[in-house]
Amino acid sequence: MNVIEINEMSREDAIQYFGFCCASDSWIYKMLAARPFKSMENMKEIGDRFWSESKEEDLLQAFMGHPKIGGHKIHSVRFKNTADAASKEQSSAMKADDQTKLDLREANEKYFKKFGFIFIVFATGKSGSEILKLLTDRLENTREQELRNAGEEQRRRRENAYGADGRGTPRRPKKRHRMLFSQQDSEISENNRSRSAKLRVGRFIN
Repeated sequence: MNVIEINEMSREDAIQYFGFCCASDSWIYKMLAARPFKSMENMKEIGDRFWSESKEEDLLQAFMGHPKIGGHKIHSVRFKNTADAASKEQSSAMKADDQTKLDLREANEKYFKKFGFIFIVFATGKSGSEILKLLTDRLENTREQELRNAGEEQRRRRENAYGADGRGTPRRPKKRHRMLFSQQDSEISENNRSRSAKLRVGRFIN
């Protein structure tokens, strides 16, 4: 897949493509509106800029698209794309011994209770024990630090998903999935309408 194909995708296919990279509604819609891109590198740069503009609610929504490392799979259709990609990234960690997997699950629960969102790490090539050490070390951070850390790890995961050099991009959506992503498009549009309504009310009150 190249930048020409991405630029010429239908709206439904583009939502799936960008949704594979990141589960944030705001980021997906900004990327849709930014087409056409000049090159894959140009798309990456624009994606990074939009991600840097993300509010906390956008970050948290993107994090929801990840399964917990060592935890259960996400079954929600809304986050199936990013969950599938993250599960593949975590394949090395899932080869860990049973005790390490148990320690990962317990540390994940501690992390979630402390920060209110799951532990995010770009897991490709990392063993279960390596991820466990990173998780344990990051438990000592503040919530603000972890939002920044998780945001950067999500950026690395996204960059890997669509390929910084134009390779390794997700496949073109299959026809049988398009109905699901039309539904997702409706959900995203509704979320954006609700957000806009709240902003208008806030301005009126102020």
